[in-house]
Amino acid sequence: MRRYRKLFTPLLLVLALSLPLAACGKSDKPSPSAQPTNLTKVRFLSDFIANGVLSPLWYGKAHGYYAAQGIDLQITYGTGSSTTVQTVGNDKADIGDAFSGNIALGVASGAPLQAFGFFRANGAFSFFCDKKFNVTSYAQLAGHSVIIPPGTVQAALYPGVLKAAGLAKGAITVDSIASATAGSSYAGGQSDCIVGTVGDAPTFQTRRPSTILSWSSGGFAVPGFAFFATKDYISAHHQLVAGFLKATYQSIAESLTKSTDAVSAFTAANPQSNPQLVAAQWTASLGVFCTTEMAAAGSPIGYQLPAAWTTIVSEMQQYDNLASSVDAKNLYTNEFFDSGGVSTQKCTASNTL
Repeated sequence: MRRYRKLFTPLLLVLALSLPLAACGKSDKPSPSAQPTNLTKVRFLSDFIANGVLSPLWYGKAHGYYAAQGIDLQITYGTGSSTTVQTVGNDKADIGDAFSGNIALGVASGAPLQAFGFFRANGAFSFFCDKKFNVTSYAQLAGHSVIIPPGTVQAALYPGVLKAAGLAKGAITVDSIASATAGSSYAGGQSDCIVGTVGDAPTFQTRRPSTILSWSSGGFAVPGFAFFATKDYISAHHQLVAGFLKATYQSIAESLTKSTDAVSAFTAANPQSNPQLVAAQWTASLGVFCTTEMAAAGSPIGYQLPAAWTTIVSEMQQYDNLASSVDAKNLYTNEFFDSGGVSTQKCTASNTL
């Protein structure tokens, strides 16, 4: 299997430590008698290091929603979507959360993977520029320097953003700084802008307040991050996958209206985390679970609109050398939504970015 490109997420220095996964406090859990016995361990691997956007998963664990589905959810933090794709493809984790483009690259490389529900349906990729430059439009981005780590999906796709916005590729100066130090370099004052996602921005916003130019506002929508597993795992553990989705989307729906409780569940499980940072990350991520297209279609949270996968395949083929043989229809399944009713909370305009 080829080595997948690493998906960059800004500012590693704050949360790059391996955090112990301590249990949530007893006050957040149902009584022991309410816990089902003989739970099946499900190894979940996130796309990247600990981030407040993962609060719903900890909320669901604290409130027994996964246990109610017969699942002992073991949450581990990843080191990048490409690594998560490889780990799940090698059966070293059961379920992963990764950027849709990296899942497509993994399938093209021979990994028998399939996405079965969106987590963050909106990729929320953006340019963040120091407020002192007052960059509020794509025209104003011209002439500035932007940190984009080399070898990442963002580095491959950003020319598409400039093209959609009517800017020549040479209109900005790209500072190629490795993912491991890109965020800290920007926070410390290097370059004018950086590429990242809204959920990552709080890690540098306090040190370097920045304006935001979303890629979608420039006419280049990038589908987001999906839950996925190998096709064999989905087939052999159909009920567990359905239960995972049901518990997760119930947790997301409740977390959207109970932000304090969601953040508290995360920080209780990760005692070394910064509660203020986790809260800021969660607040910044409130609109990533649905897209405007999902809201217009009345889709439930997590449902994978076929057009989203068609879009990411087209973008990856045009800008990141994804094999032309990759068929978007083979990358995902909505069977758990269509027959299992795993998500009942409909997307609305109020919960999109």
